[in-house]
Amino acid sequence: MNRRQAVLGLALVTLVAACGSGVEVPPLGKVTGVVTLNGTPTAGINVAFHPQAGGKTVEGVTNDKGEYSLQYNEGLEGAIVGVNDVTLSWAETDEEVQRDKNGEPHPPTPKPALPDSYEKTATVKAEGNTYNFDLK
Repeated sequence: MNRRQAVLGLALVTLVAACGSGVEVPPLGKVTGVVTLNGTPTAGINVAFHPQAGGKTVEGVTNDKGEYSLQYNEGLEGAIVGVNDVTLSWAETDEEVQRDKNGEPHPPTPKPALPDSYEKTATVKAEGNTYNFDLK
């Protein structure tokens, strides 16, 4: 292989890497907020935005302060711009299976029930989307 072929090969690899998978990312808007349960910020709540026009469901999980931020994919924040149906549920964690001092599994501490009939829509704009949810 001569030098010219090597340079062309490297350029081709760089071009393919830059193009990624070829999947176009739809318009996104950054979405953040706080989830409270009976007025108390709650960790471990999965917040999911499902675009009504179709597309990828985007999720985030609340931290100890009840705060969440939606991630479209790794390194890319936001949800699809437009009307989204919102669902809230307990996030599954590795802590779900607890063990006693002998290493035997036992059921986790029960979590408070979330409202079964909770339905919400949110309109995601290109900028400035804060959606707080207070579950009762």
